[in-house]
Amino acid sequence: MAFAIELYFDIGSDYKIRAAWSELLAAGLPAWPLKIGARPHVSILVVDSASAKSVDLVFRSVRPAAPFRLDFRSADYFGVDDSVLFLKPDDSAELHDLHRRAAAEARSRGLVPRHEGDEWLAHCTCDYSLSKDQVSRGLSILKRFLPLQVSIEQEGYVEVTPQSVRQIDTAAIVINSEAG
Repeated sequence: MAFAIELYFDIGSDYKIRAAWSELLAAGLPAWPLKIGARPHVSILVVDSASAKSVDLVFRSVRPAAPFRLDFRSADYFGVDDSVLFLKPDDSAELHDLHRRAAAEARSRGLVPRHEGDEWLAHCTCDYSLSKDQVSRGLSILKRFLPLQVSIEQEGYVEVTPQSVRQIDTAAIVINSEAG
């Protein structure tokens, strides 16, 4: 089973991204995240093969010390055909640190991260399995929702396939009094 550890946004930002997904759907795009019940998020770790128990151990060991902000200023895509459309946050030391820690913790437990280091690009997936024409339409829709500043307020992990998302656990991100 594939699993992802994800960072979730404040309720207002979540609503705005879901509105963008709804506009993608209204424009004739698949809007897969909306259809499969995904939450707007940035994944800090994806593993293609693992047990829920091993991912749970990584999830519990890698937490942000406090809520933090991300600024999304651009929309982009991966691929040419069968493309993935996403919102890209500005570079963030907090995100890179969380990803690095999650990947190291996963490796220490015998798990193989799908992407790590320079191969990993922080993003919020907005659609996938898109043709070239759909990418152009999708980008113009997403750009109307930018810039967008979000607050990272929750972390969670999910079991995921291209057709489904199953939330396993979430935790609020609170200021860690032991960190200072």
